[in-house]
Amino acid sequence: MNIAAVNAINIKWNFDPESISGYGVDRQTAYFRLKKLMSEFVWDLVCLEDNPYSFSEVQTLIEGITVGGHTLFDQKQILNQFASLKQLLDIIKNDSFVFEKETILSAHKLIAEEEALKWGCLRDGQVCISGTEHKPPQSDELPSLMSKGIREIAKIDNPFERALVYFCFGSINQFFYDGNKRTSRWVMNAILMSNGYNYLSVPCSKKSEFNTSMVRFYDSRDASEVIEFMRSCYVED
Repeated sequence: MNIAAVNAINIKWNFDPESISGYGVDRQTAYFRLKKLMSEFVWDLVCLEDNPYSFSEVQTLIEGITVGGHTLFDQKQILNQFASLKQLLDIIKNDSFVFEKETILSAHKLIAEEEALKWGCLRDGQVCISGTEHKPPQSDELPSLMSKGIREIAKIDNPFERALVYFCFGSINQFFYDGNKRTSRWVMNAILMSNGYNYLSVPCSKKSEFNTSMVRFYDSRDASEVIEFMRSCYVED
């Protein structure tokens, strides 16, 4: 059992490498699985954001056909997630993922375009997270905090653990005005897929469980429950 101390990136977690024994495919298989299930994964992403599109409507929209009866905001949110996953596909296909600030900002630019107050850059004001007492860091702390986090997380040997820890780190620090969990999941999946693991999606059916575990993490800074929950969402084939 790996127990990480709070003093590195100010969160703690437990991770059992045996819990992912046998996981992993290869980069090419992971690529084609994401490509094949793109509609499902986009729907999972926007469902967690309470977007009212149905799965079939998401399929229709990303095939290029406008769906009536929805706001332009909801439509744009779906198209943003689709664009971000296409970017992820390109990165995995070309084996070009680099775990650095510029990659994360590039992903956020697609994920939160016209949704967040600003996109593709770190926030320059304060934010809060409803339902929790956690207070994200001040904006002037974010550049050094992100650099430190990337540097420390890159030292984690197990890529599955590294990916899930980044998701928790990016989520709790709220580097952006909006789209923090989505961007953190994108980075998580870039780490996973570039190391031969499948894309990890949180199903819409587990939204309540996901939200509850995140609130407890924000208040305690103990990521163990979230990491175990995310691991339980991983599909091997």
